[in-house]
Amino acid sequence: WNTVQLLHETLRRYTVPDGEWLVCTDDKLRTPDATDTQGVPIWVMARKQWQTYFTYPDHTFYDWHEARTRRWETERRAIMDRAHALTAAHAPAQQVAFFRGNVTTSYVRRSLAEAARRGGYRQGLDVRDVRVTTPSSPPSFVSLPDHNRYAFLLHLPGRSYAARLKYLLCTRSRVVYVQKNPQRHEYREFWYDALVHGENCLIVRDRNR
Repeated sequence: WNTVQLLHETLRRYTVPDGEWLVCTDDKLRTPDATDTQGVPIWVMARKQWQTYFTYPDHTFYDWHEARTRRWETERRAIMDRAHALTAAHAPAQQVAFFRGNVTTSYVRRSLAEAARRGGYRQGLDVRDVRVTTPSSPPSFVSLPDHNRYAFLLHLPGRSYAARLKYLLCTRSRVVYVQKNPQRHEYREFWYDALVHGENCLIVRDRNR
């Protein structure tokens, strides 16, 4: 539904000639990872570096209601306002590496969640499984503006990419991007070329995959 709304807004703003578009609304195409339908204009939310698909803004640029997240501009402003308020109040950040989300979608998430469960929180690691599937939020749910309370925010891609990265970059926290092999396994959104290690994030290479 969000993708349809994005297309609708685009067609209201711009004159687009008639044509047939193939638009994938999943995290990735349901094809083998080594497949690239070269020459076929398929629009995807994220792709591997060597693939020739076209990338378009993912559905969360419109809304992310399922994750208790408001429209992109509304949520972005709320995150930044909270960051400015905490900074002005000289509120200290908790010195932990923080993550909330579905930990079953990658081995990195599962491993870090297990390490945190065994006592990693006392060592500066706070990674917990949260899946927002009911009207009430689970106890360990943390809103995106409240992510500003933590010194380090972990960005852990799932089975392809993860949409939360752009939100994390709006906080006052340091963002640690655990990156899959960029030539073989990393899925990139259209704006990923703006990521610069040491400037707007810390990129840590996952050398296992």
